[in-house]
Amino acid sequence: MPFAFSPKKDNARQCDIAVVGAGVQSLTLVLHLLKKRPKWRQRIAIFDPHGQWLARWHHQFAAQDIPHLRS
Repeated sequence: MPFAFSPKKDNARQCDIAVVGAGVQSLTLVLHLLKKRPKWRQRIAIFDPHGQWLARWHHQFAAQDIPHLRS
């Protein structure tokens, strides 16, 4: 899985597919793409100001004292 990283000058690299944001929808999109085209792993870059997957999700759940998602 490509690592979600902050858009900083020192992280510059070329990519064919840029995903902005590392939230639930982005994670779903990237997993779907890689399931269909595993060789695309090095072609995808994910940009998020938090530098990790689901950072905002985890922060919002913690703020609401929700230990896990319930369906």
